[in-house]
Amino acid sequence: MTTALYRKYRPGNFEEVTGQEHITKTLKNAIGMGQISHAYLFTGPRGVGKTSIARIFAKTINCKDIKKGEACNKCVMCKSFIDGKAIDMIEIDAASNRGIDEIRDLRDKIKFAPNQAKYKVFIIDEVHMLTKEAFNALLKTLEEPPAHAIFVLATTEIHKVPDTIISRCQRFDFERINTKLITARLEDISKKEGFEYELKALEMIAVEASGGLRDAISLLDQVSSFNAKKITEMEIKSIIGRADLEQIFNVALLMAKGKTKEPLDIINDLVLRGGDVNQFVKNLLEFLREVFLFKLARRESEKIPKEYLEKVSNATSERELIDILEILANVEKQSKLSSLPQLPLEIALVKIGMSIRGQIYEGIIEKKVSEKSSKEMITDTGSNKWEELLLEIKSSNHSVHAFLKAADPEIDKGVLVLAFLYQFHKERIEDVKNKMILEKAIAKVYGEPLRVKCVLKKGEKMKKEEDKKSDIVAKSIEIFGGEIVG
Repeated sequence: MTTALYRKYRPGNFEEVTGQEHITKTLKNAIGMGQISHAYLFTGPRGVGKTSIARIFAKTINCKDIKKGEACNKCVMCKSFIDGKAIDMIEIDAASNRGIDEIRDLRDKIKFAPNQAKYKVFIIDEVHMLTKEAFNALLKTLEEPPAHAIFVLATTEIHKVPDTIISRCQRFDFERINTKLITARLEDISKKEGFEYELKALEMIAVEASGGLRDAISLLDQVSSFNAKKITEMEIKSIIGRADLEQIFNVALLMAKGKTKEPLDIINDLVLRGGDVNQFVKNLLEFLREVFLFKLARRESEKIPKEYLEKVSNATSERELIDILEILANVEKQSKLSSLPQLPLEIALVKIGMSIRGQIYEGIIEKKVSEKSSKEMITDTGSNKWEELLLEIKSSNHSVHAFLKAADPEIDKGVLVLAFLYQFHKERIEDVKNKMILEKAIAKVYGEPLRVKCVLKKGEKMKKEEDKKSDIVAKSIEIFGGEIVG
């Protein structure tokens, strides 16, 4: 039986680890200076080297001839670790050994001194899967560990690990591995294995792995078996269902221009050819995310040519990009549940096209923004939003709510204009504290910040006596928490 490539090419020392230099350098220095902690916590995405580095660390601290923080790989202890016969390194999968009984058993084993090695190393993988009771039992051990015991805890979900555990460990955060580094590693393995490969194909594998080297090597292994050790773009596409980058670019650019028919034709062609719609949506989201980051921060992509990023970025605004990403993010969820996976995407493309062309989609009713005045927007399509805003304000400040009820609202080019009959009402809303309350509520209800402008109704005379009455009313509201009725 052949050995899987990811196991065959597992790193044997710190120098062989791909990426994670900030971690390997720190551990090597600590070993070289003899400053070894009793507990370590490795956290990060899957397949980035947490367990591999834990094993290397366990081997190195028990090596008989450590040189510059690296194991010699020649002594008796090193060979026992390499051959998988080291009885003083105990690996536990917390996903299947998550109860208090397993941790109690672990505590019993800790009491005994190492059989051959200097340290007894306990590697607990997926530690976040332990039960509450098991964590409490482990905490007791971490608080008073014997001098010969060292713990290495590994997790992909650090937020599920109790703070009491985290505070008793040296924490190392593993990063997703750079696409270029993964490609270089895949190329090195391909040469050693005698694969015929296209560099573009290896780059596609690296991108698909999303920063996980183990996943990338496993995919390389799968593709090599598919076509007698030949790694080509065509094989990669057929196995992972990845859409062509140019096809993704064309759909993104057409969407940005508000086109509907052309993107629908591309999706229809994809389905007829047996393409994976879910994979297409995922690839499209990845592409648009890179466009979004390029537009906002001028951050260039390792995966996508700058020319593609510029063309889509120039064809759309930041607001439109956000809307497109939000719509497509929902499509990804809906497609997995639909009996017609392409339908949610097709509906989304129509909605996006309408939005870019300046049309508002409201269920079965379609209205053009240009056909409605700003006043009509707030009293017709936005009436519910205004009522929602009043309720939001009322829950935090009765006084501001009372004054707003007396206003005639109107949205004009990103400005919420509030027209008042009385000067006093206008001044109260313009008060810095009250205006901050209003703007915070607007951002929450409307989903975007709007500038507030207060004006007096044209043709109305200011009535000082009425203003005085309004002052009395306002003070009463502030003191007793009432509201104006009718």
